[in-house]
Amino acid sequence: MAGDARRHPRAARRLCGFVGVPADGGEASFREAGQAIPFVRLDASGEGGRDTHSRS
Repeated sequence: MAGDARRHPRAARRLCGFVGVPADGGEASFREAGQAIPFVRLDASGEGGRDTHSRS
């Protein structure tokens, strides 16, 4: 979260406000917010993206 906040500070503040997590704009507060907000990483590189679950 802190890395994204450096690149997109306004979006980071808005996200924190939207989910009700306090962030004062400092790196430490965005790190804390990153612990409180569940994140999902989507990777379109094609590596490891195959479904390995059997669907019988």
